[in-house]
Amino acid sequence: MAVLLLLLQYTLFFAYSQTDMPKIAPLDTVIIGFKEKIPETLKSEKFTLINDKRQFRSANIARFKVNGVNDINELFLLVESIKAVENVESAEPDYFAGLHTSDPHYALQWALNSTGREHGGYDTDINFPEAVRETRSVKPVVKYVRVAIIDDGIDISHPDISRCVWKNELEIPSNNTDDDNNGFVDDISGWNFTENNNRHGGGRHGTAVTGIICAKNDNARGIAGVAENAKVMPLTVFNDNGKARISDIVSAIEYAVIHNAVVINMPLGLDVKSVFLEKAMRWACLREILFSLSAGNDSSDIDKSPTYPASYTLDRCAIVTAASNVHGTVSFGSNYGVKTVDIVAPGEQIYTTLPGPSYGYLDGTSLAASYTSGVLAFALYRFAVKPAVLVSMIKKTSRPSFTATHPVKYGLADMWALVRMLKENYTDISSETKKLSELAIRKNKLLKFVTSQQPAVGNNTLLDQSIKDIAAIDREISGLLKKIAAIKKEQGMTEAVREQ
Repeated sequence: MAVLLLLLQYTLFFAYSQTDMPKIAPLDTVIIGFKEKIPETLKSEKFTLINDKRQFRSANIARFKVNGVNDINELFLLVESIKAVENVESAEPDYFAGLHTSDPHYALQWALNSTGREHGGYDTDINFPEAVRETRSVKPVVKYVRVAIIDDGIDISHPDISRCVWKNELEIPSNNTDDDNNGFVDDISGWNFTENNNRHGGGRHGTAVTGIICAKNDNARGIAGVAENAKVMPLTVFNDNGKARISDIVSAIEYAVIHNAVVINMPLGLDVKSVFLEKAMRWACLREILFSLSAGNDSSDIDKSPTYPASYTLDRCAIVTAASNVHGTVSFGSNYGVKTVDIVAPGEQIYTTLPGPSYGYLDGTSLAASYTSGVLAFALYRFAVKPAVLVSMIKKTSRPSFTATHPVKYGLADMWALVRMLKENYTDISSETKKLSELAIRKNKLLKFVTSQQPAVGNNTLLDQSIKDIAAIDREISGLLKKIAAIKKEQGMTEAVREQ
C-alpha cells in the first residue's frame, strides 16, 4: 500500500498495516477544491470549515475538519463521496509528506572541490572554486537572491548561516502586529506553518541544507556555502515526527511566491499524487519560480514508481536531483530515472551545518538538491537570465557520470561549465548603468543652476546652453534605458529577480 518517503538516511519501502495507515494522512482533515462557493451540503455536523484565516491563492480550496472517521479506508471513501457533490472540483486527504533526507572544514567538503586523495574520487565535485574564479570580474545584477527553504526549520542563530537568513523589512519585530498585512503576525524571517507562529525550532534537516546553500565563505569558521549572496527564507512545514501536511506545503509555496523568492528548495516527497500540491507548484511556475526537488532515497526507478513532487512534469521550472558519491556515480540509495530525474549532485558523506551550532556528515538526495539550489542562486546573483533558460543550461552543462544501473536524464552538475555558458550568452550592462549614473549627476547639477537663475531680460547665453544640455542628456538617458531594456528582455531577466 502507498506509503510516505522517509527521512535522512537511505531507507527502503515497506507496507503499513491497517493500524499504521493513518501515517499517510490525518483522519480528521480533508482538502476540498470548489468551482465557486462552498456547497450547503458540506455545512453539517460531519464537516467543519477550518477557519484559521489562511487564504489559499493557487487554487480555490479550503480545509475541513472531518468527524467520526475511524480508519484510512473510510477516509478515502468519504473523499470519493465529496467529489460527487455539486460544485466540488476535487478533494483529497491532507496527505503527509516526508523529508528526503538521510572554513576550517572546507577541506572536508569534497562536493565543492574534490582532490581525490582523501575520498578515492577525482573531479567528482561541482567545480565550485573554478566557478568562483570564472565570475570574479562579473558584476552582480541583484543585491541578493531569495531562496525559500520548505523544511523542518532552521537554526537561524547558527553563526555560519545567521547572516544569510532573510529578513522581512516590512514587518516590525515583536509588536504582535501584522505590519505588512500579509496575514502573518511578526513574520520577521518566514513562518512556521505547523505551529502557526514565527519560531522555526532549529530543524536538523533544514539547518543542514541551508549550510550547503549559503554558509559564509572565508570567515575562518565552519564550511563554505555555494551561494553566500543568497538569502534563505525559512518556511517550516514538518512537525517533530517528520510529517508535513499538504495544505501547509501549499501555503508555504504561496508565501514564498508572494515574498519574491526566486528559488524554492523542497526536499520532500510522497508516493500519492496530490492535485493541490501540483496546482500550487504550477501556479508558482507561471510566476517564474524555480523548484529544486530531490529524487528520493529508495534506490527506485521513479519513471516506473512515481514519487511526488519529483514526478510532476514541470520541466521548465523544476530540476530533480539524484545523489552522487565521491566516485561520481549515483549513490546506491538514490532514486533514479532517465525520464524523471534530471541531474546528479553530491549527496553522500556531505559535511555541513547542524543545530547547536555544530557540523557533521549527512547523506541523501535532499543534500544533492540543495547543491542545485545553491548553483541556481549563484547564477541568478550574477546573470540576468530567464529561469526557464537557466534550467535548460544547468541540465545541458552537466558532465557525464557513470550511471549504468541508476541512470538519469543528463549528468553531474557542473557549476563551472554553467557560468562559462552564461558568460558567453550574457551582455554586461555595467558600463551602461555607470553611464546612467554619471548623466544623472550632470543633469542634477544643471537643474540646480537653471532653477537658481533669476528671470532676465535679453540674452542669457549660459542659461540657454544649460537648458539645451539638459535636453541632450534626457535624450541620451532615454537611449540608454531603451538599450538596457532590450538587453534585459533578450536575456529574460525576471520581475522577481529585478525587484530585489
